[in-house]
Amino acid sequence: MYVFSPSLSPKFTGSLRDQLYFSVCHIVRMLAGMILGQIRTLQKFGWVANFSIWLNIITLVITMGAVAHTPPNYAAAQSAYNITAGPVETVAINPQPFELQLNGIMQIVFSYGGAMIFVEFMAEMRRPMDFWKAMACAQVFITVVYMFFGLFVYSYQGQFVLVLAN
Repeated sequence: MYVFSPSLSPKFTGSLRDQLYFSVCHIVRMLAGMILGQIRTLQKFGWVANFSIWLNIITLVITMGAVAHTPPNYAAAQSAYNITAGPVETVAINPQPFELQLNGIMQIVFSYGGAMIFVEFMAEMRRPMDFWKAMACAQVFITVVYMFFGLFVYSYQGQFVLVLAN
C-alpha cells in the first residue's frame, strides 16, 4: 500500500490537478526505474551515463543563453535575500554570515555523496587501474564545466543569483 503524506509532498495538498500530476510523476519514475533496473553490464550503463552527461551539458548551455538575454529575477531575489532591485554587482570575495558560508560548504560536501559507488565500479572493471585515469578526467571535466557555468551566470546576474538547490 502506498501512502501519500501531505508532510512529504506539498503538491499533494493542492487541487485535484496537482494530485494527478504528483501521481503521474511517481508512475513515470517507477517505470523509468524498472527499465533502467534491467541493465546488467557497465557497458550498457555507460550509454545511460553518457546520455545523462550530454543532457546536463545541453541544459547548462540553454540556461547560459537564457541568463545572457534576460534581466535578473528581482522579485525572487527580494523575497529570498531581501535585495532591492538595482545594478548588477560582482565581487571576488563576498563577506557573508557564517550560516550562508556553511550552507555553501554543505552543498559541496553533499554533491560528492555518491562517491562511495566508485569502489564498486572499480571492482567490476577488467583493468581496475584504468579507473583512476577515468575518474581523474571526469573530475577535471566536471570542475571545469561547473566552474565556467557558475562564473558565467554570476557575471550576468551578480548578487541576484538564486541558489535553487535549497
